[in-house]
Amino acid sequence: MWQFFAAKGIYIANIVNGNGGFWGTNGVTQGVLRRTALAPGVIASGFTDQFTGYGTSTTSGSSPYGHVAVVTAVHPDGTFDVQEAGYGGAFPWGNVRKNLSPQNVIFTLPN
Repeated sequence: MWQFFAAKGIYIANIVNGNGGFWGTNGVTQGVLRRTALAPGVIASGFTDQFTGYGTSTTSGSSPYGHVAVVTAVHPDGTFDVQEAGYGGAFPWGNVRKNLSPQNVIFTLPN
């Protein structure tokens, strides 16, 4: 995530605990991120099974660390698409997933 925004000239300070699922809460509490509405280009962070999508580098299931990704599209039914890298390194940056549910996912932007 840091690299994605750094390439745009936006530098995100370190978030503690920086696991993907905590970005939406800890990043906001620490003043690094601010909450925003679902839209292309925002950061999505959460722990839902459908959003995290994988628990290890090779198996499916929810990750105990949550997940963070960049929203690339929002659909009329409220679902969204993301560009991401995968938990465990098995899915390199640029992996795309589509039609994810926004339920229990927090959307943020860097301050």
